[in-house]
Amino acid sequence: MNYDNQHKPEIIIAGAGWSGLAAAVQLTARGFPVKLLEAASEAGGRARNITINNQSLDNGQHLLLGAYNNVLTLLQLLNINESDVLLRQPLLLKVHSPTDTGIQIRTAKLFSPLHILSGIIMATGFSVSEKIKLLSGMLAFRLQKFTVNPDTSVKQLLLRNKQTPRIIKLFWEPICVAALNTQIEKASAHVLLQVLKKSFTRSRTNSDMLLPRVGLGQLMPATALNYLTQHGSEIHYRERVTKLIIDEHGIQSILTRQGSHPCKYLVLALPFKQSLRLTNEHSTIKSQLSHCTFEYEPVTTLYLQYPEHIRLENHIAGTADSTAQWLIDRRGCNQPGLIAAVISASGSHQLLDKQLLKNKVIAEISLLYPDWPAPLSTWLTREKQATFSCDYKTNHLRPHTHALGQNIWLAGDYIDPNLPATLEAAVQAGLQCANQIINQFK
Repeated sequence: MNYDNQHKPEIIIAGAGWSGLAAAVQLTARGFPVKLLEAASEAGGRARNITINNQSLDNGQHLLLGAYNNVLTLLQLLNINESDVLLRQPLLLKVHSPTDTGIQIRTAKLFSPLHILSGIIMATGFSVSEKIKLLSGMLAFRLQKFTVNPDTSVKQLLLRNKQTPRIIKLFWEPICVAALNTQIEKASAHVLLQVLKKSFTRSRTNSDMLLPRVGLGQLMPATALNYLTQHGSEIHYRERVTKLIIDEHGIQSILTRQGSHPCKYLVLALPFKQSLRLTNEHSTIKSQLSHCTFEYEPVTTLYLQYPEHIRLENHIAGTADSTAQWLIDRRGCNQPGLIAAVISASGSHQLLDKQLLKNKVIAEISLLYPDWPAPLSTWLTREKQATFSCDYKTNHLRPHTHALGQNIWLAGDYIDPNLPATLEAAVQAGLQCANQIINQFK
């Protein structure tokens, strides 16, 4: 139920990515007037629709899990039926390799964590000894309560638990780059264990795959924007915040390239670099953020349009010994024959120009699927700083608070040190930030 709007102050939210939209929807639902400022010409941040050669595509692929409770909560708040926009199916990890037989692990219809343990026992492609090592590693993580020294990399964790190179290549590496967008040599073992804990130790459905039936722009941003406009919130595009005016009483106004906005309450739902730059001249806030540091990782997506009869067996497949780590079938988004080849994290592929990279990925896919014809057309998207690097050396330097004082809050996928840069982390930060503001006026 909405609160009485009469005494609710206007909240300005800078940034209309998934975190800013989540905060805006929650605040609007509780009766707060919201003004949303977005520097770009459209909302959605790094999870939105783009149009290339009259083809509607996502600017990158995002894997969603049943454990994404905050994303699902936001969909409910927007009156979106999960089944209308997401295809839910039990986890099926199928990893192909041109130099190996590959593996397949399917979770069973059992209580957690028996569903994943039995899936490993029944897996194909692993020897008995490999299954025992993988099971012993999973059980060890559980006995250790999914805790580890924060200065431990994923690779160090796996080697300590006697995971073999083949198990790492076919099981752990695909999971790590999918979840953390960071290579195992520098990825945070702490964060990966928290992801495993959320996905495999609570409800069985937490490990389900949630495959979008629509483009990312329709999945949430378009619906959120429609909700906001219907409930009287303001949305301003192409308005980049350039300066914050703060005095001893807190935030007073913000400057954009188009002018000035009086402001008493501000949510910075921007990339961390932009939020840091805006707050850098204000000593009280700067002292809270000066220790924070991030490196960034790219995500490259090669879209390949094959004839419409070409499909992946289970919508998604992992690859090893290949440039792309995941192949995703867009048939579920009513784009039959369109395959997205996803290259996560940094690597040697960054040294290749577009055409060489396209040729390399197409050649590798032809080894995995020799019956497929050549693609009819291709589109390549490269995001050089798609996510922060979930690095074991810097994970503890992430900001641990939403509220900066001066009536300014932070929202973004970098807030929670237990989560990687995912849509779930972004939405969670936006909802929590909104709730902190709401609680001030109860």
